[in-house]
Amino acid sequence: KSDAGTPIGIEGLRRIRNMVPLDLPVIAIGGITGDNVGAVWQAGVDGVAVIHAVADAPDPEGAVRRLARRTTG
Repeated sequence: KSDAGTPIGIEGLRRIRNMVPLDLPVIAIGGITGDNVGAVWQAGVDGVAVIHAVADAPDPEGAVRRLARRTTG
């Protein structure tokens, strides 16, 4: 999106998770795909937003299944 800031990446997510209390959820949003969702979970997030990875997929149900298999959260 044109109004989004610069992506912080996996290391940025780890830094945020380490800076905020564990009772404050950290949700990753933007650029999450089946290829990187596992690494995003491993960064310690509490949730992910994957709307484009699902809505833009030719097979949304299959996309959800693939994303779910790649999670470790």
